[in-house]
Amino acid sequence: MNLCRTTNSEPVASSHESPRTSTTRLWLVLALGLVLVFGQAARASNDIEQQLRQQDKQVQQIREALNKQRQQLEQTEQTLAKLHQEIQKLESVGAELASQRERLIEERQAIESRLETLTEEITQALNIAYRIGDQALLQTLLDNSDALQSERQMRYLQALISPATEQLKSWQLAQESLRHIEHQLQERAQELEENRLSLERNQSELRKQQLRQQQQLAGLDQQLKSEQARLIDLQERQKRIQAEIARIEAEERRKAEEARAQAQHAQQEQSQKATGKPPAALSTDRVVFSNPADFPDDGAIPVAGRITRPYGAALGIGNLKSDGITFATNQGSPVRAVANGQVAFANWMSGFGQIVILKHDDGYISLYAHNASLTVREGDRVRKGQVLGTAGRTGGRAEPGLYFEVRKGETPVNPASWAPYNQASRGG
Repeated sequence: MNLCRTTNSEPVASSHESPRTSTTRLWLVLALGLVLVFGQAARASNDIEQQLRQQDKQVQQIREALNKQRQQLEQTEQTLAKLHQEIQKLESVGAELASQRERLIEERQAIESRLETLTEEITQALNIAYRIGDQALLQTLLDNSDALQSERQMRYLQALISPATEQLKSWQLAQESLRHIEHQLQERAQELEENRLSLERNQSELRKQQLRQQQQLAGLDQQLKSEQARLIDLQERQKRIQAEIARIEAEERRKAEEARAQAQHAQQEQSQKATGKPPAALSTDRVVFSNPADFPDDGAIPVAGRITRPYGAALGIGNLKSDGITFATNQGSPVRAVANGQVAFANWMSGFGQIVILKHDDGYISLYAHNASLTVREGDRVRKGQVLGTAGRTGGRAEPGLYFEVRKGETPVNPASWAPYNQASRGG
């Protein structure tokens, strides 16, 4: 690129001014310049500190939400542990009931087997008694035997059958009792099964709740990490800005000291010359003009492209919002100054890539970040529409673009409220 520089010369003082008056005026100008520089530096630092306080508050809120979520998750896990213990108790009781039922079934089967045996014995005894009794009665009728003898035979038959009959009744009562106990066991087992199913349903719901809480906890943890990373980034930016402010202040003090020495030298020369006319002083301001042939004159200020994130849009990190406007554009598109100004910074800055910061006469500051290359240097005077660099993706951008920001004092402002940007965006 062809760069043309012009220099302007201005008289330090008129011929009729005294050396003391010229020196006083020069010191007033230098003091005013230092006040403006220090004021801008303080405002920039205060702005970062305000963002840090806001980010620290956001991190604290997320930590409180994390602690609350952890407490809820711990309560859910404790409830799940209690439910698990109750289910285990129910399962143990159910197993014991099942064992009792099995024993009762075995006893009932033994009773039924014994009953079958007794029934057969009684049946055989009755058959014998019937045959004996029938023969004894027939013999009594035919032989005219003693009736007392027949009665003794009947009593003998009763004695033979009676124990089996009593045992049969006893076993039948035992069988009925076992059936009643078995029925109670079945009812108790059914009640336990219903309780177990109810507890398992509650356990299932609590596990779903536990999973949701774990997911929420993981989300909050991830958000906390992002916010902490953002906080660290803001702290690093604050350090970089403070370092840059310190450098600018040191540079301004150096320039002021040089100007003071030049003023003293000029005062000495003025007092020594017979004519009393001081030599002309050259301005340190530089005017830089870009060659129009190097870049297409698309008339777009600050860049040709579309807005992908307007001022005030949410950044997706807590409550943070965009302090400027992000443009999507083609790689290498010319980035142009929105208004006349002076380059306060033109270098690489972490998070912004190649960045240009312009100071304007109305107290505003405009910022142009993520450039692929720069065409201006610190201290250069630029005009509205002048090319400052080319759009790129430096500073961590995935796609080529431009981040444009406007500040008034220590506060970022909507570029639409700044007259030069308003005029440029309308093509004026």
